[in-house]
Amino acid sequence: MARLVREHVGPRQSRCRLGRPQGLPAVERAVTFVLYDAFVVTGAQDDYGSGTSWGFGVVLPGGVSVSSVLSERLTLVEPTREALTRAFDGNDRYVRLRLGREYLEAWEAAQESSR
Repeated sequence: MARLVREHVGPRQSRCRLGRPQGLPAVERAVTFVLYDAFVVTGAQDDYGSGTSWGFGVVLPGGVSVSSVLSERLTLVEPTREALTRAFDGNDRYVRLRLGREYLEAWEAAQESSR
């Protein structure tokens, strides 16, 4: 899963690792990464039903995780490249809206200057 995150999200993510952020319940299969140096995103294989779907969420202060953004659920995601891509894109869209244009322009300028 970490490889898929790195492939799809690319330079928008950093600190991608297996596992969940401190303070959230540990699960056997999970991935955590940071989008735009600002928001932590975590995903875990669901531990109910068939156990093959994934759930993703943006972690907010206090350890609260938002798993439904702009009327799009980021839980019960089938482990297919297409479904996971939709979940990654949903998280990205939510984070970009929360950060705003000014921050994103500064982030993109910093990325360009570090190349």
